[in-house]
This record gives sequence, C-alpha cells and structure tokens, in this order.
Amino acid sequence: MLSLTNVIGTPHLGYVTRDSYELYLGQAFDNLLAFAAGVPVNMANPGCGWETRK
Repeated sequence: MLSLTNVIGTPHLGYVTRDSYELYLGQAFDNLLAFAAGVPVNMANPGCGWETRK
C-alpha cells in the first residue's frame, strides 16, 4: 500500500467518554437480563433456533 499513489494513510484515534461507556454497558446488561428472563432482544436472526433452546 505504501507504493500506491491513490492511498492516503491516516492514524485512527479512539476516544471513549463516560457517557458512551454508560450507554454500551447499560445496553449490554439490559440485553443479558432480557435473555435471562427468556425474552432476548436485538437478535440478529430471531427465527434461528431460540425456540428450540428454551
């Protein structure tokens, strides 16, 4: 890639705020609690196997 004239390399800087941690972790715990209660949310493939695992 270094020899390509049509590529510009830029650094990636990650930054996390307290608010974003609270959002991510809050959603993760909500999802775990819903799953434990037998009502999973935000499933990628809702029709793929959940009923057979109950």
